[in-house]
Amino acid sequence: MLRASAQLAANKYGQPILGLIFLRYADILFKQHKQEIDEEYAQYKGTRMEKLY
Repeated sequence: MLRASAQLAANKYGQPILGLIFLRYADILFKQHKQEIDEEYAQYKGTRMEKLY
């Protein structure tokens, strides 16, 4: 439907679509590991190591 109505070639819309798929994948991974990330950040919060993260 996207290509049919806009008459776009695959190379014109492929990159943005792949970018959206990647962002969705990254979001899913982040949500899976958010608790671990927060725990590690809390461990270093207020220390000099906080600036590295």
